[in-house]
Amino acid sequence: MTYRLADLPVGFDHQYPPRPTSLADYKTAEPPLFSCAVSAEELLAMRQELAALRGEDTAAIDPAFCETFALYLKLAERLPLYDGFMLHAVLLSIDGEGVAILAPSGIGKTTLSKNLKMLLPEQCRIINGDKPLVRRAGTDFIGYGTPFCGKEGWYENASAPIKRLVFLRRAEVDTVTPMPRAEAFPKLYEAVHPPKERDALTRLPALLSLLLGAVECYDAALTKEKTAAALVYKALFQKEIAP
Repeated sequence: MTYRLADLPVGFDHQYPPRPTSLADYKTAEPPLFSCAVSAEELLAMRQELAALRGEDTAAIDPAFCETFALYLKLAERLPLYDGFMLHAVLLSIDGEGVAILAPSGIGKTTLSKNLKMLLPEQCRIINGDKPLVRRAGTDFIGYGTPFCGKEGWYENASAPIKRLVFLRRAEVDTVTPMPRAEAFPKLYEAVHPPKERDALTRLPALLSLLLGAVECYDAALTKEKTAAALVYKALFQKEIAP
């Protein structure tokens, strides 16, 4: 099956029915630029890893979902060869501009995104809730929604030019300040799915440096209150909004 992901036609060699089924929204009749496949050994390893994380038996883990997700990771590992990568972040479009919120799991990306959407129902769209794809287009970097988007199921088959990166951390007092690019680089690198191929891995640092040269970076030390979302919007867009 061929899907158009991050504006690339990519073949997925399915042995099981595709999961999530919403991947069908991305089907294309174009010939694939390249194809991804998962071996039986790789699929078993992923099921075992997920079972360990959930505290379940391997047999309880859906092989169809694991296979499709493994294919997505295979795509991500090839993307640096095509000026792209997969980012662990929530990707929003606010006033048509992409804002990526980055943080380790459990810090509050979902809460901040929900509150921004609540405060800006018409202006804020959630393009992807967990694992957007990013590709360079000239001097811009475009973020793409895919159905691999976290447990909330937030995604659109849409894209937005990324203009701001928000590095989120938990705090008792809300502050949002510009972050130097040198400080942002290691945090951004940690949020990218690392390629296994040497050529792809070699290209990644330069890509991330180009991204940092094209966007604004912010350190956001936040509570989980709606006032925090209002402060983020003010800091990023220099506009006031009532929390």
